[in-house]
Amino acid sequence: MNFGRIEALAVRGGEPVLDPPPRVVRAVRLSEVGPSCPESAGAQSPLKRAEIALLSMLSAIGTGVIEVMKVHDGLPVALEIHEQA
Repeated sequence: MNFGRIEALAVRGGEPVLDPPPRVVRAVRLSEVGPSCPESAGAQSPLKRAEIALLSMLSAIGTGVIEVMKVHDGLPVALEIHEQA
């Protein structure tokens, strides 16, 4: 997904839980519709700063729910996390 958000992503033990699957909402910019060239995610590609930050946040959450994960250009840019007051 290049642009959009992932909603209600459960986290257990610092790992994302995909059962049940989270809700994925893809955003489409009509002015940019056309062929795209997604970067290949090779096994030896170094992690980007946003990916490292996401892994760090998953670990910090431990067990909980990411209500919304916003994605821009295929990278996570913001999280809304459900927490007890």
